[in-house]
Amino acid sequence: MTYPGYPGAATAPAPFPGSPEYRQLYGSSPGYPGTMPPPVAYPARRRRWRTWAGAAAAALVAAGAVFGVAALARSHGSGSVGSITDATAKDSIQRFLNALAEQDLETISRNQLCGLYDGITDRRADEAVAKLASAAYRKQYSKTEVTSIDALVPTSDLAAQVLFTMKATPAGSQRGTAERQGIAQVQLVKDQVLTCSYIPHVAMTF
Repeated sequence: MTYPGYPGAATAPAPFPGSPEYRQLYGSSPGYPGTMPPPVAYPARRRRWRTWAGAAAAALVAAGAVFGVAALARSHGSGSVGSITDATAKDSIQRFLNALAEQDLETISRNQLCGLYDGITDRRADEAVAKLASAAYRKQYSKTEVTSIDALVPTSDLAAQVLFTMKATPAGSQRGTAERQGIAQVQLVKDQVLTCSYIPHVAMTF
């Protein structure tokens, strides 16, 4: 003998869809028995206009930065960098050239060290470098006079590269003067423009 609910018990056949018994059990919608599940919530799609707006904003920021750099370069190209002007650069280069001609080792070292001179305790190596620089200059020229600043290109807010023209008197027995160009690196240190380096720009012949 078997009892309903126990293994081996006989089970009644399931009602066929569409039959009165099926509708009585599952309702009038035979497609899905019982109560329909709640709708599934899908994540909302990101609107493309937000992506385009972000890209446009980034492009505007980049354009503004480029414009600012260009404006800064234009303002520096007018013959001044902060407190470095054509006049102050010319005076600094002339003082440095005079020091080379006169073997003024302190002035040469003070310029070449570009603001570090007062902090150095042993300056013997710097004086040796200054002697070499003076000897190289006097081997070429006996006197030089800066006549014009041809270009002043900023390398920072306090420094610039300068192309200048000078009237040079050759060393030795040669007479007369000639115009020569030179390139100098100048820097503003404690309200004083120093010539940190100088090289003559000599035309090459082939």
